[in-house]
Formats: sequence, C-alpha cells, structure tokens
Amino acid sequence: MIEDYIEEAYPKTVALKDGREASIRLFTPEDADRLLACYADVPAIEQALLWDDMTDPNAVERLSESSDIEYNVPLIAEMEGKVVAAATLIRTPNRWTKHAALVRIVVRPDYRRLGLARQMVSELKEIALHAGISLLNAECVAEEKDAIALFSNLGYVRVAHLPAYVQDSEGRPHDLVIMLSNIRAQEAYGGGD
Repeated sequence: MIEDYIEEAYPKTVALKDGREASIRLFTPEDADRLLACYADVPAIEQALLWDDMTDPNAVERLSESSDIEYNVPLIAEMEGKVVAAATLIRTPNRWTKHAALVRIVVRPDYRRLGLARQMVSELKEIALHAGISLLNAECVAEEKDAIALFSNLGYVRVAHLPAYVQDSEGRPHDLVIMLSNIRAQEAYGGGD
C-alpha cells in the first residue's frame, strides 16, 4: 500500500518561492555521502540539537539500513546536484500507536525560506495518509522558533512543553515542544496545508 504510493509519487519536482525547482525522492544508500554533506552544512548549534549526530557516517549508515518503508520513510530534496533537505516519517510497530508517526525535517541554511520545508512536511503528510496514519507529531527544541512556526502554520497544535527535557551534544538542557496534527480531521475539514 505505502510502497505503491511512494513508487508512483516519486521522484517529484516541486517549484520553490524563488522560481527554482527541487526534486524530492526516497533516500537510498547511494545518497549517503551527499546526505552527510547536507548535515555538515547545518550550523553547529543546530547540529548539537539533532536527535542523532547526522554528521557521523555511522548514523547515516543506520538510516540506510532502516529499509522497512512501513516504519521509516526518509525523503531527500535535491538541487544543483546536492542534497539540500531531508525529512523522515517515523512510526513504531506498537499496536497502540500504529495510527501515529513522528515527522523530522532539516534544510541546508542556503535553501531555507524557499518553501522547501513546508513542501517536504506536506509530502510526509501525503505518505502518512496513504499509510493509514491519522496523527503526526513534531518535536522541536523551544529555541527552534522557525520550525515551531512552520508546524503551527501547517495545522499542528502545541500539546506539550517539557522543560529541560532534551540535552544537546554538549550536555546543555533544552526545553522540548511537542506538536500534534490530526491529519484525518484536516482532510475532512479542509485545514492544514
């Protein structure tokens, strides 16, 4: 079901705010070096707040080995021969949360404010709808004001603010903001993106 949709939908070319185009498709192991380069371009403060050290080849290798598309859907956006964004839809095989998934997104600084993050999150939403998922959750460090605004504009609602819940790579505590989107309700009532 989800595999059929992904095979049909990607690769996909999308227009950005500045008139350029990006190609969005499923990440493959052959993309590993270019994905590492994408994460290396992310400012150090943002790298410190990532869920995993994605500048470490082992972390990208683990992503490459996560081949069960039912539970891990990694997308990349390409422009000018580079991976410029990565987004992942993650769900667990737990029976009680099979209707929910986590959304993660990162965009290279030079490619921000072009609508690419919005497009990538919207692509994950479409994949989620085809996979029977009804709830999407986004986790942001409270300092990530742009990410929180993006998710809010896409219909996500802040459901929790957990003080000092996460630590960066230097061990400094940061507040975690959890946002939730009921994508089935959005589809029924025409909201969201």
